Amino acid sequence: MSRFRINDLQYHYTWSPATSSFADYNQLNHTHGFEMLHFINRFMEENRLYTVASGQKIERLLREQMPGQHSVRYLYRWLRKQL
Repeated sequence: MSRFRINDLQYHYTWSPATSSFADYNQLNHTHGFEMLHFINRFMEENRLYTVASGQKIERLLREQMPGQHSVRYLYRWLRKQL
């Protein structure tokens, strides 16, 4: 399976080192590149999505239709309904 990579992202992000692992954080920071990349890859893997287009759709949904801070659990449920 191909991973969704930095070059596949469509938006601009900050790239400071991540301060915690995916399992440790409760909310996704939409402006932090490493968090977004990790979230998208994990979501794609768990939902058997394999294309760059799928990753970009997830990114676009998160950035354009889900402003503000939300829990990772909420975002998973919301994205599953959108896809």
